[in-house]
Amino acid sequence: MWYFRGQHLATVANGGLYEVEDLYDDGWFTWAGRPPRIISRVGRPRVTHWPDQRKVGLGLVVAADNVGTFETRLMTLRALVGSDVGVLRHELKNGWVLEMQARLNNWDLRTESDLVAKVSLEFISVEEPFFRRVTPEAATDAQVAEDESTVDFVHHNPGLTDRGMVIRFRGPVTDPTLWNFTLGPDGELYFGYQGSIPENDYIEFAVGSRTARWKNGNEADATRIVHSGDKYWFVLANGDNVLRYGGSGVEPAAVTIIQQPPF
Repeated sequence: MWYFRGQHLATVANGGLYEVEDLYDDGWFTWAGRPPRIISRVGRPRVTHWPDQRKVGLGLVVAADNVGTFETRLMTLRALVGSDVGVLRHELKNGWVLEMQARLNNWDLRTESDLVAKVSLEFISVEEPFFRRVTPEAATDAQVAEDESTVDFVHHNPGLTDRGMVIRFRGPVTDPTLWNFTLGPDGELYFGYQGSIPENDYIEFAVGSRTARWKNGNEADATRIVHSGDKYWFVLANGDNVLRYGGSGVEPAAVTIIQQPPF
């Protein structure tokens, strides 16, 4: 089942879904629900390419018993998909729920009769070309103890790509920083935010898309982000990672690391 902005698309159309196409911008074809990897040879050895953009095409039948209702359903569907960014949600038969930030890229209407039409919706990914499972595969919370400025902890990476990682710094804290001593024994691998995060608030950093948002969804100031120069801001080794989190003005602060596999 497919939803956009919380609305079941087939129910809004009242005619059902007749086609699904899941396509990357370079022509690689796959179905949502399978990990999107493109393996190709560039000399030696084989390398993995992660596409920058994803398109999902959904074909809907809009149907009604009278012209007035038919036109209303078409207008309702058009208003729902609009042109603004929303969450495209796919509920699989195995119980998994996948979500992706997307916007409408193309609307194509083909009238079959006075009371039936076929509408092709083409959604395009925003921020990253992946669906993410709503339930994370690996998550770790760590909190700095009272009267301490840092906390050491272990996060286990089950072998997921760094592109699917989310780091959440929770306040109150000033200049929070996260270190990975497994990959940088001398503290050379780090990720931080230069600024203050108030109590009962947090900033969530999506490592793969290199985006940062406050708890209310507003964008955080990316110029305040400091890191050791890694492509995805912060990286993990497979298996156990010895990490340290801390900052000034800790009363106490906490960090959450979430990993979700891409689909």
